[in-house]
Amino acid sequence: MKRFFLIVFILGIQFFSSAQNRPFYLMVNFSENVPVEKSFEISIFTRISEVKVQSVSLFLFVENEVKLKEAFLRFGSKEVPLRFYLTNFNDYDGKAYKIDLKLEDYTSLFESFSQLLFGLSAGDLRETEIAFGFDVAFQDGSREYFSSFDDTKAGYPLPKIKLNFYQPQSLAGKALVLKNNASFSFRFNNEVPIDDLLVEFWAKINSFGHNFFYIIDEISRDTVLSLSSNNFKIISPNINPALEIFERQFLSKNVWNHFSIFFNTKKDCLEVFSNDKLMYRIPFEGLNTLQNYRFGFLNPTFGKGMQLDLIKVWEYRNSLDYSFLNKHYLNYDTDSSRVLLNLSFDDYKTNNRLLNSESISFKFENIDYVYSDAPIFSRAPELNVYAYGSFYSIEWKKKESTDAVKFILEKSTGGENFIEINSQYANDDPDKTYYYSDLRNRVNEIVIYRLKQINTDASFVYSAQVKIGQGEQKLFTVLQNFPNPFNPETNIAVEVLETSEIEISVFDVVGKKIITLQEGILSQGMHSFTFDGSNLPSGIYFYEVKSPNYAVIRKMILAK
Repeated sequence: MKRFFLIVFILGIQFFSSAQNRPFYLMVNFSENVPVEKSFEISIFTRISEVKVQSVSLFLFVENEVKLKEAFLRFGSKEVPLRFYLTNFNDYDGKAYKIDLKLEDYTSLFESFSQLLFGLSAGDLRETEIAFGFDVAFQDGSREYFSSFDDTKAGYPLPKIKLNFYQPQSLAGKALVLKNNASFSFRFNNEVPIDDLLVEFWAKINSFGHNFFYIIDEISRDTVLSLSSNNFKIISPNINPALEIFERQFLSKNVWNHFSIFFNTKKDCLEVFSNDKLMYRIPFEGLNTLQNYRFGFLNPTFGKGMQLDLIKVWEYRNSLDYSFLNKHYLNYDTDSSRVLLNLSFDDYKTNNRLLNSESISFKFENIDYVYSDAPIFSRAPELNVYAYGSFYSIEWKKKESTDAVKFILEKSTGGENFIEINSQYANDDPDKTYYYSDLRNRVNEIVIYRLKQINTDASFVYSAQVKIGQGEQKLFTVLQNFPNPFNPETNIAVEVLETSEIEISVFDVVGKKIITLQEGILSQGMHSFTFDGSNLPSGIYFYEVKSPNYAVIRKMILAK
């Protein structure tokens, strides 16, 4: 095999070449929250380190519904459009796009990392897979081929990426738009004592090369945090010599990204997440009152700018995993956290707060509102089933008070297909409980119920399935403890699907019970429990969550 190294650089994924015994980095960045029928982008960072390569042809393998609309090569401050065309590739039954890179025209590919940027659309597909291939021509006339379908090229693996698309719901309401040279910021007027603080928001960023978010200490005028989108559409923080980089995130146009900024007072740091992934950690001390800080968003350019939705500020004492799990919902409850700000821009009450709030000072310029296509969805309704002598009593309540139009109750017996057994129109009363009684056919039958909620925009969502009868019934979901490893405290989050008697215990590596965190009835919903290992040695521990007929055991690590 010739010494050809095509480095496709996507942060955070590292492979090792057995042939060359050196790192091989693979870098394909793509978006996670793409609306149906909207265009999106894929980014590849690449560098060729063998001067004997004459040309490289890149292939994109897509389904027939997917269209490649544009392709660019970016290096430094330059952007060059690339020619692409459809071609045949072996027996591939989809579409194969080919892009020829004549290296005498693109010497920058040898000198430093360059970016290949592709604009695509996928029609009304809900999911798709995109694969890659390379045809490499050397100056001596020989060739080599690499593709996502060929795993025999040890050391040169090419990925397949899977994209999911969502249908926007009217529940998302409106989004705040920062138009040309626009800004939006807020500051808490009252002294609010704070421990751990969580700031989260959805943002669609369509202009790049500038700062789009900041936190400033208005007393010292220091910048606590600023986030920018550079010319390669990568999120970059303000310069800090103690900055830890974990993963860089790519910002595709037309795509929403979820941001979480967590002030971790136990670790004296600020952690920045995008789409649940930790990007940066910055040392930070002294968060004791919110009154000193201003949180702001900027669009200093002329163009499409940026959109914001669902801005929340919490005094947060739960697992961050719980926040990530609920980022697509307007509201969610926590056992011990406190909401300080919740902006969704959907009604006149929210908009009036921007002008008349006494507790929070808002500043804004050149803002507007548009209908939001952010990935904010209806919550599945709560469904409970109770077994009596000759019938099942079925009850449910809706989670979102304004969105549901109709409920359809469905039933499966013995693992067969679900059939509709009842339908009811939703009531405006947010606290209303809906009822239905279903006759039992046999004492030992296995029945599964689920509820379909149809929303005002014709979208729908299903409740969790409830299984009644013989066999194991999953009554809860257990999240991995966070943080893990931990020192000395960690949070254990449990989502209870049906009100049940539940016990939560912690054991050491030899099976000795250390503590029981919960024993008794837990209502349906999310619950969080804190385990303190201050008096324990470092090592592996286990926590068990169990009901009379179901149990889950997870491992955690105490590292002092």
